[in-house]
Amino acid sequence: LLRHWARSHYFGWVALYVLPLAIFLLAREFRMEEFWDIGRVRLWVVQYGAIVVFLLALIEVLPPLSFLAPGVLGLVVAGALIASFRTAILFAFAAGGGIVLGNMLFFLLGKYYGRRCAACLRIPEHKLCIADAFMTRFGTTSVFCGQFVGAIRPLIAFIAGTVHMPRSTFYPWMIGGAAVFSVVLLGVGFLMRTQLEWVLSIIGGVGMFLLL
Repeated sequence: LLRHWARSHYFGWVALYVLPLAIFLLAREFRMEEFWDIGRVRLWVVQYGAIVVFLLALIEVLPPLSFLAPGVLGLVVAGALIASFRTAILFAFAAGGGIVLGNMLFFLLGKYYGRRCAACLRIPEHKLCIADAFMTRFGTTSVFCGQFVGAIRPLIAFIAGTVHMPRSTFYPWMIGGAAVFSVVLLGVGFLMRTQLEWVLSIIGGVGMFLLL
């Protein structure tokens, strides 16, 4: 029975969890959790400012790197280090720009390679039609709200590209969601800068709960 099942099913989907798992295990092997220490992130933000904020926001959109990098925590730390209105504007544009760039990348990947990936994974055309109908009906809401959930942010962008959502629809809602998400994280860090360790522990605990 097992042999028959193995012969009649496609196993390309195994890579969907094997690759992130392999990168996670390699990161543990080389003790990457020490490399991404919050104290180190704080030092980077102080020294390199908007560049680090941009990179943290960009990595937050790029799986499996987003599973290893403290993107959300880094943006909260950046918000706590804002000392002037000019810095606040600079960090907001840097964070929003990183998220927007990551979304654009996955949208274009979906547009040019989404159907090919679906064929490799043996996803039938009628399921793609269902996804198309869903994005037609709820696409704008999904794109906007998806910016607040790191796990589905790149997936939503990839699906939007795969079903050929118009750019004139995707980009405004995506940029709006990215802007609100960035301002919220930076704002939380700024408002709670005196209790930063407490805020980071709560965010980290919520993140671990969602991951499990």
